Amino acid sequence: MAGAFALSIKKGGFWHTQLGKFYVFAMVVPILTTFVFLMETFLPLGLVLALASSYFTASGFLAFKASQSYAKTWHLILMFVLLLLLLATTARTIQAFSLEPNLIHAPLLMALVFGFCFIQDIQALRKWPDNRKFWVARHLQRMVLSFGFLTMAIVRIGIKMDIGLSLEITVTFPLLLAIALAFYFHKKYA
Repeated sequence: MAGAFALSIKKGGFWHTQLGKFYVFAMVVPILTTFVFLMETFLPLGLVLALASSYFTASGFLAFKASQSYAKTWHLILMFVLLLLLLATTARTIQAFSLEPNLIHAPLLMALVFGFCFIQDIQALRKWPDNRKFWVARHLQRMVLSFGFLTMAIVRIGIKMDIGLSLEITVTFPLLLAIALAFYFHKKYA
């Protein structure tokens, strides 16, 4: 809820900042819970969603720490997590294309998101931006994507919605919505 409220109010204001901090710290619980759950019952999608939520939350948080000495190191570490996600979802896209062509949209969308973010990470690490608008755009993009991936994890895995909702509704729709909002913030602030 904190993430939805933080996204819906004036960016940079007191409530946005406070709710955003709460959201970041509150994300630790579902992410750790997912990793614990995966030790008992391994689900590849669960691992992707947990790693993606971890990456996007940490990357969004670090966007406002860009001037700190540790920022580049952490961005580099996170970039390797993102590379693993990109490779895994690309492999899944190729597998789906050959075995289940009607299920290709979800892994393809994830691979495209991870690829776009990976390119952004490479560009940022090559020439570290000192423009505040760049970091604001990055923060908003990453937090929106974090929220989208968390929504997918909760709906698809956490509460196991087997009430007739298709993959398109539980995975593709939240992802498309997050992509649209991330693109909007990219254009608005970049």
